[in-house]
Amino acid sequence: MATSPADRFRVPTLIAVLTSASLPLATLSEDCTSFVLALVALGVIVGAGLNILYGLSGQISLGHIRFYAIGAYTVGILSLKGIGLRLSLPAAGAIGLLLALPALRVARPYLAMVAIAFAFVVQHGAIEWRAMTGGANGLSGIPAPAFGARVAGERELAMFAIALAGFSLWLFSRIANSTWGKGMLAVRDSEVAARSLGVDPVVMKTAAFALSANPDVRRAYLGTELHTRRRIAMQPRQRERALNVLNLTAGAANVFDDFSFDIREGEMVAILGANGAGKTTIMRVLAGLLPASRAVITLGARRIDNLKPHEIAALGLALAPEGRQVLPGLSVQDNLELGASRRRGGDIVADIERMKQRFPRLAEHISTRAGLLSGGEQQMLAIARGLMAHPCILLLDEPSLGLAPQIIDEVFDVLSQLRDNGTTILLADQMAVLALTLADRGYVLERGRFVQSGTAEQLAMDPELESSYLGKTHA
Repeated sequence: MATSPADRFRVPTLIAVLTSASLPLATLSEDCTSFVLALVALGVIVGAGLNILYGLSGQISLGHIRFYAIGAYTVGILSLKGIGLRLSLPAAGAIGLLLALPALRVARPYLAMVAIAFAFVVQHGAIEWRAMTGGANGLSGIPAPAFGARVAGERELAMFAIALAGFSLWLFSRIANSTWGKGMLAVRDSEVAARSLGVDPVVMKTAAFALSANPDVRRAYLGTELHTRRRIAMQPRQRERALNVLNLTAGAANVFDDFSFDIREGEMVAILGANGAGKTTIMRVLAGLLPASRAVITLGARRIDNLKPHEIAALGLALAPEGRQVLPGLSVQDNLELGASRRRGGDIVADIERMKQRFPRLAEHISTRAGLLSGGEQQMLAIARGLMAHPCILLLDEPSLGLAPQIIDEVFDVLSQLRDNGTTILLADQMAVLALTLADRGYVLERGRFVQSGTAEQLAMDPELESSYLGKTHA
C-alpha cells in the first residue's frame, strides 16, 4: 500500500514528539520511575525490531529472544573488557548477523524449527560457558557507560534508552518506506517473485534478523551502581553460635542431603547460588515453612527443627521471604505492628518511629496500603517488619530480587548498617558480588549441596567461584 507524503511526515513527527516528551519525564523522575521508563523504552526497541522481522519480512522466529540475548552478552562482555558502547553496539549487530546466516537458507516452517533449536543452544551455552558469560548468574560488575567525560547515572541511562527507542521507531519507519523495506515485503509475500525481481531472500532475511536483534542496553543500565561500589566486609568474629544446622536433608526427592552450617552472633553469613540452587528451600526449612526429612537445627540452645513456624518466630527467628510477601490490604503501619505481634515487651510505637527513620520511604507512605508500594518499598517494609520482632537472627531471602539498581543499593546500605550494629543476618541472594561485600562468611550452593565455604574475602578471590558464580573471567 502506498504511503502519502503527509503520512511519511506525520509518523516521524509523532515519534519526535513522543520522544521529546519522554526525555524530560526521565530527567525529572525518581530513580524507580526512571527504571520503569527505561524498561518501557527497551520494550519499544524490541517491538520495533520484531516488527521488521515479522511485519516486513514475515519470518517466524520463535526463539528470537536469543538473538537479543546475544546482543546483550556481546555488549556486556566487551564493556567488561573496557570497550565502550560506540564499538560494542555495532559488534553485537555484526555477531547477530553472522549467527543468523546459516539458518536463513531454509523456508518459513523450517526456519521456525531452526530458531527454536538455536534458542536452546544459546540458552544452554550461556549457562554452561561460565568463563565467558558468568553462567546462570549472568555478568556482573559491568561498568556504567560514559558519554564523553561524564559517567552515566540512572537518569542518563533512562534518557539514553528513550532516545534509542525513538531512533528505533524512526529507523523502522524509514526502512518500511525504503527499497529494503519493499524487498522484505516481497520476500514475505513470495520468495519466488522476490527472486525473479532480483531480491535475494537470504540477504533480506539476514538484514531483518540483524536489525531486529538490537543489543540490550539493560545490562549497562543494571550495572550502573550495582557492583561497582565496594563495601568493606567485617572480619569474622569468634562468638557463640546463634544458629547451628546439622545433617540437613530436605526438599523434593531430598534435594539437600546431609549438609551442615552455622551462624555466629553478630555475623552476616551469605548463602550464594544461582536461581534454583536451593537457597529459598533452606530459608523455608529454617523458618519452619517446609519440613526437613532429617536435620538437627538449634537456635541458641533450643532445638527448633520440630517446631511450627509461629513457634520459631516467637523464639526470635524472623524471615523476610522471597517476593516480599507484604500484606497488601493493610497499611504500612499495620504491617509493622504485626511484625511485633509475637514479641514480648518493648515500645512498639518507638520502634515504628525508628523504622521510619531507618527507611524514610516508608515514613512517606506510613498510612498507604502495602499493595500500592513499589517493589523496593515493599522489600524495605519486609525487612522493617522482620526487625520489629527484635529477632536474634534475621533471614533475608533474595532481597535484591526484581529491584532497580538504586533501590538495591539503598536496601544493602541498610543491611550494612544492621550488620555494623551487630544484627545477626543470614542472607540468601543470587547477586554474589554484592553479597560478599557485606558478608563475613559465605557458603556456595550448587544443585542442593554446598560446594565451597569460607570468609567473604576468600570466596571473592577464589578463581573457580569467579567463573561459576561471580560472572568474572580469569586468565
